[in-house]
Amino acid sequence: MPITYDIDVDRGMLIIEADGAVSQAERLDAMRAWRNDPRFRPGLQTLCNLSDTVSTPTLPELAEIVDVIKQHAHLIGRKKLAIVTSQPATFGVARQFGAMAPASLLTVQVFRERDGALAWLKVPSA
Repeated sequence: MPITYDIDVDRGMLIIEADGAVSQAERLDAMRAWRNDPRFRPGLQTLCNLSDTVSTPTLPELAEIVDVIKQHAHLIGRKKLAIVTSQPATFGVARQFGAMAPASLLTVQVFRERDGALAWLKVPSA
């Protein structure tokens, strides 16, 4: 599966890793999986590493993701979301997502490296 996740309960963090070509169905399935994980709780700081992806969501797909986030606001809670990517196109799409995301739920920043993202999230490195 091109998207995997882990919930680090001790650090209060959701860690998402994506690799290769990722479809919208796979994005939505992954979101459903971590929302249904018994370790998931509202407000988990989130690191989303897209450095190894070769695809980006379209604007309508971003809007669909934002709609899912709004529908599940009570489960997600207020959080920071750090997106890591080294790909220029993905960086731009991630910034667009940050502009579209509901500010009442998500504070989104995009980074070119993982250490900067973790520092912004203020969680220790693993």
